[in-house]
Amino acid sequence: ISEMPASDGDWDSGVSLQDAESCRAFVPGQELELSPRHEQAKQLLQRARMKARTNPLRASH
Repeated sequence: ISEMPASDGDWDSGVSLQDAESCRAFVPGQELELSPRHEQAKQLLQRARMKARTNPLRASH
């Protein structure tokens, strides 16, 4: 019986963290903090796409 509450607590904490992340994106005050991360993510995505174009065999999997 003691194992169930522990697993539920971990699951709830994971969901709450995801909710907090999603809420932060919509808070105008914290957009300034997230913008640099978004820029990095965009650059990483662009690099990954370029690599996929240059190395199609590697990106196939």
